[in-house]
Amino acid sequence: MNLNFLAPIDITTIFGNLLDNAIEATEKVEPSKRAISLNINQKGKLVLIYIYNTYQENLKIENNKLITTKKDSFNHGFGLKSIENIVKKYNGDLKISTNNNIFELNIILQNINN
Repeated sequence: MNLNFLAPIDITTIFGNLLDNAIEATEKVEPSKRAISLNINQKGKLVLIYIYNTYQENLKIENNKLITTKKDSFNHGFGLKSIENIVKKYNGDLKISTNNNIFELNIILQNINN
């Protein structure tokens, strides 16, 4: 998998935020039900990033955007916004879904160098 078309800060922002959020969510889940999966694939000029994790608390999604559940919402919720900005930068798409306490996030990026 070649991610050379992404700026190093964009790689760090995407994967750092995805993994931080997934770890934080699964820490609230009963240990025997914790799960995180991250997959990266390439199909032609498209790079597909898929992450899922278990979660326990109620999530609020509006217009395909996750609304922070933290009490201090003014100082939180920037991670996914940063990812969304990077996805736009690379003419990509981001989809969020939840079902049965599984959070899923799919990112499609266009490799403009390929």
